[in-house]
Amino acid sequence: MAVMDSKNQLLNFKKKSLYMKPEERRGTLLVDEMKLTQAVVFNTKTLQVHGFTDLGKYTPLHQRNTKGDHALVMMFQPFRGHWIQSLACFLSKGCASATVLHHLIIECIILLKKAGFSIDVVTADGASWNREMWKRFNICEENASCQHVYDPSRQLWFSSDFQLKTLGTSLFGDLKLG
Repeated sequence: MAVMDSKNQLLNFKKKSLYMKPEERRGTLLVDEMKLTQAVVFNTKTLQVHGFTDLGKYTPLHQRNTKGDHALVMMFQPFRGHWIQSLACFLSKGCASATVLHHLIIECIILLKKAGFSIDVVTADGASWNREMWKRFNICEENASCQHVYDPSRQLWFSSDFQLKTLGTSLFGDLKLG
């Protein structure tokens, strides 16, 4: 599946932006990956086979026609508002490489801009493949931002959600809800 792979999906997201204030269209691109059990299924409604590696046009040749075992999800979360929009999901064999992540993030940011939304921050966990992806954007301990993908006068910031999880744990401990 490609990032916002159908023109209808991009158009619908663009229509949504028309009814929002500019400050409500700014946010973070959330990138997360998780391990899955390998499985191949035939969808009788779409007549498609699901379960093979699919990173869109960035699928490595050696992964084509192999069962995927990791899901990669990209979502938009505005700074103002209580909603999250899924943008894309992919299936890979092992973790997606830093190069693939780099390409997908750039594509996603550009498509979101075309739909009227602005990404100020990319948030991912501190897994080794994400740290390698940060290097592609020249992110390191001393530098948490780079020149923005579509606006050279702005900075694109990078954040690790592990810092937020650690802060939450230190503030609230093992708070039990319900």
